[in-house]
Amino acid sequence: MRISSQNCLIQIKKAAGVPIIFAAIGTAMAGPIGMIAGFKIGALAGLGAATIGYSGGKVVQRYANPPAIEMNGTNEEQSDRIIASDS
Repeated sequence: MRISSQNCLIQIKKAAGVPIIFAAIGTAMAGPIGMIAGFKIGALAGLGAATIGYSGGKVVQRYANPPAIEMNGTNEEQSDRIIASDS
């Protein structure tokens, strides 16, 4: 039995089309699944970053505006009292 070169080329072309067909099927099936997983991962990363940013902002705000310390008078008044009590 003799195999012609034309039959051999037809078989190669058919065999080459199989991976392309399966690649298209895989893209059609796994594409939406990957998209949903990507949305979930992206949403989780966004929420995590928002939480860290909010917490960091609160820390910066606390140290940038320290609570005011009440004083019973200015330094000049206190020094005047000390001087007056010495004399």
